[in-house]
Amino acid sequence: MEIAFRTKALRAVCLSGEKMVEQYGAASAATLKGRLADIRAAESLCDVPLVTLLLLTNGIADGATLDLGSNLRLVVKANHKRPPTLADGSIDWPSVQRILIQRVEKIDA
Repeated sequence: MEIAFRTKALRAVCLSGEKMVEQYGAASAATLKGRLADIRAAESLCDVPLVTLLLLTNGIADGATLDLGSNLRLVVKANHKRPPTLADGSIDWPSVQRILIQRVEKIDA
């Protein structure tokens, strides 16, 4: 998959192990780094191991959240000019090959 980032600052954090540790702590940074590598290697988000894909019901129309474990989740959206859709108009996530990471959120446990 191809990954893009909503902001340069988010990209900088997600591409720097040092900045990840500063922002999220060592354990969460290790999880985030591993999951980003898994996403890059996968053909679609549905193929990423140890990640739960939840569709957003409000907010980003073509978005979803990915529960990464370690109290983190990614908010993403399909990053296609015309995202692949199903007959009902919803995003066909198994066909999405490009995502835009909107943000990384800490989940209160």
